[in-house]
Parts: sequence; C-alpha cells; structure tokens
Amino acid sequence: MEKLKLAMVAACATLVAACSQDPDPTVPTVDSVQGADPDGAQVAANMVADNLPYFGSITQSSNAGSVPGVTGDRASTAFDGQNLDLTIERTDGSSIQLNTADNALQSIPETYTGVPGLDQRRDIVMARISDNAVSSAVTYVNWNDSDPLDYLAAGYWLHYDFEGDVSGITVIGTEIGAFVDGPELDGSASLPVDRTASYRDSTQGFYVQNRNAEADIGGFTAVIELTADFGSNTVSGCVGCTGFIELSSFVDDSISESDSMLRLGPALIESSGGFRNHKVTLVTPGMTYTENSGSWGGKLSNVPDAAGDPRLVAGTYGAKAATAGGDGITFVGAFYAGKREQ
Repeated sequence: MEKLKLAMVAACATLVAACSQDPDPTVPTVDSVQGADPDGAQVAANMVADNLPYFGSITQSSNAGSVPGVTGDRASTAFDGQNLDLTIERTDGSSIQLNTADNALQSIPETYTGVPGLDQRRDIVMARISDNAVSSAVTYVNWNDSDPLDYLAAGYWLHYDFEGDVSGITVIGTEIGAFVDGPELDGSASLPVDRTASYRDSTQGFYVQNRNAEADIGGFTAVIELTADFGSNTVSGCVGCTGFIELSSFVDDSISESDSMLRLGPALIESSGGFRNHKVTLVTPGMTYTENSGSWGGKLSNVPDAAGDPRLVAGTYGAKAATAGGDGITFVGAFYAGKREQ
C-alpha cells in the first residue's frame, strides 16, 4: 500500500509539474485548465456516482448512454509488455486516445504480489493537450512476465473542453471516468456453488471535496476489501474500512488522510460473473449527510485459483455525499483485488 501511495503522489505531482512546462507559451497548461472549473469537476464526478458501470471492459463515467443511469462511454486498452494504449469511445461518437509511447509523463515500475500470475506492475500517468481539449489519465497495469497479453489495466481519466488561451480560460465541458480492462474479464466466470471468498488490494481514483466553500480536487489511494458469497450469489465490500483514504491534492500538492469509508452494498452476481447496483453509502465520522448515494459494479475473473474460486474481482465505483450546509465529497475509483486466504 505504501508503494502505491508514493507512486500515486509522484504521479499527481508529475501530472501538474510536467504539463506546466509547455514549450508553446500561448497554450494553457494542463494544470491551469484542470483548476479553472472545480465546480464543473464536482458536477461531472457526481454524474459518475449516478451512473452504473458498463460491461465489456468495465467503464463508469459521467456520460450516460441510451439507457438512463447507465454509463455510455466504452474504455478499452491494449498492452504489449511495454506500451499501454487507452481508448475511450464517447457517447457522441468521438474518442479520447492516450498511449505510453506518445503521452506518458511518468512510468513507474512496481513490485507487485497481489494476484498470483500477474507478477509485473507499472503505474503510468498520461496527458495530452490539443485543439482546445485536455485529456489525462492515471493508470496502472499488471501483467504476466511470461505472457504480456495476460494483463489487467485500470485507472481513471479526466477530459476538459475549453475556450481561450493563457490570458483566460473558460472550461465548457468536463468528463470523468474510471475503468478496468483485461482478457480475464471477458466471457463468463466459473462460479462455485457455495462458500465465500475474500478479496483485498489497493484501489485508487479521483476525488472532489468542498469544505467551507473551498474546493479541492486530486487523486486518492485506499484499501478495498470484498466478500463474494457464492451461496447467496452476492458480492459486497468497503473502501477505506482498513486504514485511511490517502488524498493527494492537485491544487496544492498536499497529502492528507480522510477517515471516510465507502460501503459497497450486496450486489447480485449474474451468471456471467458481473454485478452492479446503486447500494453505495459514504460514511464519514462526525459528518451528517443529507444527500448520500452512489453506484458500483464489476466482474469476477474467468481464471480460477487452485481452490476453483475466481482468482480476482475487478470493478469501478462512485460515491457522493453532501451536508445541509453544502460541504461534501465525491469519490470515483477503480480496482482489481486478488483472492485472500481464508
């Protein structure tokens, strides 16, 4: 967890610092665009929390599709052991494309032991600014060193459409999303008839916080714990119930701890191994929320472990809560968690 935290902090700092060194003085920097409309980021993050994830890859974003309340964007990836390509097919027919070869700001190798067989890991930050649009993503990919096509990639992206230049910026559109993609999420999982399985790992994502009329945006890391009950065919869990949620601000590069917890209510597992629902509750000790909602979902792996259980579970989530006075926080995240010994 500590290594992921440090990698995430470095990634957030790089996303701001590296993009501030734009060679064209007339082009706004990524961080100046990101900071121009925190209210828009709040609205977009709240929309993610409203939308159930889409299955194919697992995608949860601020753009709903033809079915109200269900994400319309489609995230997909390709990985060859070196380069990660991320494509977001948007609801308007256009796409957002980022890749390690052309858009990487930072690529950090990590030592990873969370899922047997996926023994390599890399945390990658990508960003691109052009045509009055900024696209950025904080991602991580795990793979089998003997077979790089056996991989999982996850993370979140931010996209801004804007008008103006360095003399003045007006953000006219903000989109946020989270995703998980990889071959073992395709097809159907083989599910045990009964018993339970526990899953735990690190998760990361994007947050927007408003306290005392001051807005803050940034990235976060936390521990996610899940329980799959194959007898009742449900999966449930919690983000932040073990340890704190670590917040890394894009605004002032500060690092802080949040004692908020995201409780992920029991979701029915479909025959394919997929699950999703709106049973998400954000709990913060000492805070009374008058608005509290969210959605989450994911899929059990089609690769079994030695016991015959899915070796991991992957997915996305969004949670939002606000007090009567207007203070509130929204989390958008992605995860894949390996099975733990009982």
